[in-house]
Amino acid sequence: AHTLRTRLRAARDKPYSLAVTMTPTEIAAWYAATVSTSVFLWDIVKWFRNGPRLRINTMCNVSYPDGRVIERTQLEGGGEAATLADYCHIEVLNVGGQPTTLIDIQVKNEPSVNGRQVSYSGPAFLTHSGSKALPTLLGPGEMWSGRIEMTCIETIAENGRPIIQVRSSRNAKPIQVALDIKQGAK
Repeated sequence: AHTLRTRLRAARDKPYSLAVTMTPTEIAAWYAATVSTSVFLWDIVKWFRNGPRLRINTMCNVSYPDGRVIERTQLEGGGEAATLADYCHIEVLNVGGQPTTLIDIQVKNEPSVNGRQVSYSGPAFLTHSGSKALPTLLGPGEMWSGRIEMTCIETIAENGRPIIQVRSSRNAKPIQVALDIKQGAK
């Protein structure tokens, strides 16, 4: 450090010239300081990103073999045909690195001009096999899957754009995804 100060003073005395020469040890020290600072900053970024991250996938107008029968028709020859209700299929995936608790899922409309808001939650959703009733812990790479009847979604759509809202223990603000009710339409 003393030799560096001496060199800087000598360079100051020469107008328009600043020649700084560093020894290999000084170059290695600067290189190591730069690399270690970069690694430290990257670790901070990774720490902030390491928490749970939820992704919501939806598919509207889906029928299930175990769905509610809305009409039965007698066929010639004694057979029977059943018309099943359509549903909106919902998947919530934890694509992050930490577990989180899914607290609640809700379908509601964005507030419309008339100010009326309609929503369905809890019992309106049917949980698929392999998924637990809410609230439930969702680990990294795990998925919760459920469905709600399209008649509920259509009622909401009459009063504004329908959205899915998921609350988890990680986020103070719920995650919202707009529904495309024409998606998968028959």
